[in-house]
Amino acid sequence: ETQEQVAGLEEELKEKAVVVKEKAEAADAFAEQVGKEKAIVAEKAENATVEEQKCNDIARTVSAQKASCEQDLAAAIPLVQQAEAALDVLDKKDFQELKSFAKPPGGVDQVCF
Repeated sequence: ETQEQVAGLEEELKEKAVVVKEKAEAADAFAEQVGKEKAIVAEKAENATVEEQKCNDIARTVSAQKASCEQDLAAAIPLVQQAEAALDVLDKKDFQELKSFAKPPGGVDQVCF
């Protein structure tokens, strides 16, 4: 009877060994797939880091250009306001008077050009 139990346990052990072997092979295949995907993710992460650096460089360049444009605009606004103020003192009669001159007074051609 003991030998029968031993024989039954040995048979059960063989069956379980096959199952364990199959699961170990499946786990190895899964680990290999995970390794491949991990390598792909690492490569994509590296590419993303490079793109992030490029975007940061572009953002810095744009920010510097924006600051330069704002500075130029700040310098130009008072000049535009001065020009508008100078035009405000002129009226239609002033332009008609200029048109009536056969030859404009000296220096007017320098102002117009």
